[in-house]
Amino acid sequence: MTTDRNDSSLDCMRVLNPRSLLSAFREFHNKEWWYTGVYDPAAGIYVSWYFVRVNVTDKFVMTVFDEAADVGGTWAPPRIRKTCRLEPQAPGATAGLEIRRRDCKISYRAGHGHPWRLQVEAPTLAADLEIAPTTPPFTKFDNAFQDRYAIVHYFHGRADGVVTVPQGKTYRLSKALVYQDHCYGRVPSRTGWHWIAVQNASVAVTSLVNYGAYAQRYTQAWFGADPSAAPTSPRPNEWIRLDQNVSFELQAHNDQMHDWTVSSPDLLLDVKPRRSVTDLTRIPPLVNLKHTEFFVEASGRVRVDGRWVDTGLLYGVMEQHHGRW
Repeated sequence: MTTDRNDSSLDCMRVLNPRSLLSAFREFHNKEWWYTGVYDPAAGIYVSWYFVRVNVTDKFVMTVFDEAADVGGTWAPPRIRKTCRLEPQAPGATAGLEIRRRDCKISYRAGHGHPWRLQVEAPTLAADLEIAPTTPPFTKFDNAFQDRYAIVHYFHGRADGVVTVPQGKTYRLSKALVYQDHCYGRVPSRTGWHWIAVQNASVAVTSLVNYGAYAQRYTQAWFGADPSAAPTSPRPNEWIRLDQNVSFELQAHNDQMHDWTVSSPDLLLDVKPRRSVTDLTRIPPLVNLKHTEFFVEASGRVRVDGRWVDTGLLYGVMEQHHGRW
């Protein structure tokens, strides 16, 4: 399902308020996450942050991928990684996530019809960014009877503000390109996925292949009505559902930073990872996860109504995730 509306009520479909111990057992398999990625070529960074809700625990991770950083074995991206509990939300409040601790303050909020704003105050990272969505979201709601899953995601948002990392380096972002999503639902404890979300000023492409027992899959593309583009899409300014049977192929099996190919009967993308970071989460005996986030560039083509359309150069995120949670 897709939607043509910039409907802020979509952001409120969530299970955000802290749960009681009893409801934590009732909702044991329910999970919720919010991801945002911002790319500013002038500032030379891709910055991402996400909130994850699992049972009674919440987690916030923010990472700054600097294109000019030395990657010769010792480089580590500036980041925050906090396990915490989100603050309760007032009844009737607009969408928002907030963490208040001695060592950090984090707020990510939106008002109906107003931009999102991220504010981070921590010793290792600080940020103040305002994000304005510009195109309607893509939505998908899966019902596998036992496991239900939903995603709302926005491309082509624009961000302005500042990000400060250790040693006092400050990046100033202006009209940076933004991707945002919100996912929630029942996900099998043993799972794995590949996911990519890349864009330029007029094109967006996203694909998820989930390898769990009740697998979620989607692949979508958006082409703006840009008369200067060659060739142009026969279906501009709408979300186009593509074949969901997508293959993520790593060309060198022992090197994740080597080139990838993402392909289906309707899609062919050459993907080049530029930076990556891997999280290992182990809480014996239940949790054992390996999650890698890549900042990538991609290019290729998409088949729309039987016609192949070039994407141009795209930037964004790719993830590889597997394990048990």
